[in-house]
Amino acid sequence: MEVLRSYRRVLQAQRRLFQHDQKALTAAQIETRLKYKASKNETDENKVNELLETAKHVAIYIDKHVVQAITTGAEDQFRTGIALTLLLPYSLFLSIVLLPEVLLM
Repeated sequence: MEVLRSYRRVLQAQRRLFQHDQKALTAAQIETRLKYKASKNETDENKVNELLETAKHVAIYIDKHVVQAITTGAEDQFRTGIALTLLLPYSLFLSIVLLPEVLLM
């Protein structure tokens, strides 16, 4: 059950990240499926626990450290969908450094 839960957690993180990019989402899902299938016959409990821990870290990394930028069509302009969870650790920095600049414009 824990393996299935970790698989779903990784797929959910991928869906959140690539919600506007079906091609990237499909590629990520295929890669994830291949990785899990390659390890499906693993019987060593230590190795299984190591793989589960890796999957947990991958899902967290995708959610907290990866931002996808999509071109807007204009030269050198991109659109991102930054999750609030990415900004929370930097909220003090943002309020001290970035917001005063915005207010002065």
